[in-house]
Order: sequence, then structure tokens, then C-alpha cells
Amino acid sequence: MKKIIAVSAAASFALALAACGSSSDADEEIAGEDVEEVAEDAMSDVPESDYPVAVGTTAAEPATEPTETRRRTVEQAADRAESTAADINAAIEAELDQAEDARDAESR
Repeated sequence: MKKIIAVSAAASFALALAACGSSSDADEEIAGEDVEEVAEDAMSDVPESDYPVAVGTTAAEPATEPTETRRRTVEQAADRAESTAADINAAIEAELDQAEDARDAESR
């Protein structure tokens, strides 16, 4: 029984090793100008408007959102951040006051 398990394990290891072996066919498959053809095939379904553009080659597209709307959004975010900071400062002050009161009570 042990021999059967050992032989089957050795066979499976040999098959696994053979499956993981390297092949030079894959390296030769895409070389030189073929790379451009593969890239063109990959980009064939992508509309030209979505093609990557080199930095500095075209003018920036105008913002789709009006400036006033963006300004209001930024102001609202700033107001929320300020409110949150005030809440945090109030909580810290309350904790410090409570700790000071506890220290005063201990010293009496």
C-alpha cells in the first residue's frame, strides 16, 4: 500500500515538474514588430477619444462642472471640516477639564 502511494506521488510530482518547465516558444511568439500588432489588436475595441495621450501634446479639456458649483462644493467641504475640527477641539477641552477636576478632587 505504501509503495502504491509513493509511486503515485512520484508520478504526480514528475507531471507537475514537467508542466512547470520553460519553453522558448512563448518567448519567440511576440517579438519585435509583433508587439505593435498585439497592441493594436488590444486597442481595437477602445474608441479613439479614450486613447492615452502623451503629456503636453494636447490642450487640456475644459472642465465639465461650472466653476461656481465647484467653488460651492469646496466651501461646503471646508465648512464641514471646520465644524468637525471644532467638535474635536470641544471634546478635547471637555476631557482636559474632566481630568483637571479629577486631579483637583484627588489633591483635596
